[in-house]
Amino acid sequence: MLKSLIYNCIFIAILTIATFLLGEIVLRAYNYFAHSHIFYDDSYNRYRGKPHVMLYGYKLNAGGFNDGEFTSKPGDYRIIGLGDSFAFGIVPQGNTYLTKLETKLNQQLRPVSLFNMGISQTNPTDYYSILTNEGAHLKPDLVLLSFFVGNDFDIIKKRWFFRHSYMLTALNYIAKVTWKVNDFAGHQPYCDSCQTFQRSEYLRIEKDRMDAWKYHMPDSGAVTRPQNGFFDQTIATLIRTRDYCKQRGITFMVVIIPDEMQIDDTLRRDMIEAFYKDTGKLPYNVMTPTRLLTQQLQANQIAYIDLYEPMRKAVQEGKQLYKPSDSHWNMAGNEFAAQLLADSLAKVIPKK
Repeated sequence: MLKSLIYNCIFIAILTIATFLLGEIVLRAYNYFAHSHIFYDDSYNRYRGKPHVMLYGYKLNAGGFNDGEFTSKPGDYRIIGLGDSFAFGIVPQGNTYLTKLETKLNQQLRPVSLFNMGISQTNPTDYYSILTNEGAHLKPDLVLLSFFVGNDFDIIKKRWFFRHSYMLTALNYIAKVTWKVNDFAGHQPYCDSCQTFQRSEYLRIEKDRMDAWKYHMPDSGAVTRPQNGFFDQTIATLIRTRDYCKQRGITFMVVIIPDEMQIDDTLRRDMIEAFYKDTGKLPYNVMTPTRLLTQQLQANQIAYIDLYEPMRKAVQEGKQLYKPSDSHWNMAGNEFAAQLLADSLAKVIPKK
């Protein structure tokens, strides 16, 4: 009886291992021929959209960007928009702030062609690579780099051990989708008022971002340069992008996109209630990252547009600019940002 039980356990163990290894081989082969963002890849192409795939009723272009094919008419003022999922857009393509900005500039200023080269989950190092590898041939007059304060600092993220296994990565992904995400972008009709993450999960995401700020930035409100390489790497990349543009006669501007935690008092109160109830306050100043960033942009003569003040004022007045339990702007937020940018760029873009 005992011997039979041991044999059965060994058989089950061998079968489990064999199944796991077969699954590993199949997933690796699948990813080789049909690249998926689920599996680890340190290039900016990991989250690139698939060419001509439909997203909320709009077809991505041949490069997998959330835009039409990149063409312009003679005399058009050409703009390249760089950024992460904010730039790529989590609302329908016609409602993204870059699409709205192009329309507004054409109506209010002069003929403009704005090429949206945003790719989700990217950072300034990736933006530079996208510009130099794929954007240069478009001969832009202006490069507009959208910098999301929430996660755009070039922080080296730890690659967890399970990420080396395609099977474990797939199982982890399934668990996240099942328990944490309520809406799957592009797989169902867009809902502007639907909650993307469960509230508790969204608060945890925001806390993780703030913990990264705490680790990489001073805890106090003092605006002093942090003693680590990550912030310096971010600034160095922005300087490198500035120099690349300057050498080619291209105007370079950074758009500073605030994290919702910085502008929404209700979200901060929920964060305190969830994680810091004992002290009744956040352990660090949420504006420190933006203050440090603007300080360095000014010191290095990099032009920027900071959306914090007007967006905070709008939220205080009761406007809903972000999707529920989601870091991204809703359609109203995209429209609001587009108008702010159009007003600012009208002072920069030469009239024809």
